[in-house]
Amino acid sequence: MGRSRNGVLGDTYARVLKARGFPVTTEFYVDDLGRQAATLVWIWSMPPSQWPTEIRQAPALGDLHRTPAGDQARPLLRAGLRAG
Repeated sequence: MGRSRNGVLGDTYARVLKARGFPVTTEFYVDDLGRQAATLVWIWSMPPSQWPTEIRQAPALGDLHRTPAGDQARPLLRAGLRAG
């Protein structure tokens, strides 16, 4: 489910930004994958009309994954690449 890859990507971004002189703070949380997988199976076993409201109203997964990290890091990476 991509968990270990996310840690590697985050660590790589942090190292690149640190190498370019940006202040970086990192944190890594290990989640309970079993519970998350069980919740996913439980939700997918229901018709979407019965999903909890917070799930039905959530933005698209791509928007959640792309927006926070990508929009904040992109200008910093561009500035660092131009400076180098």
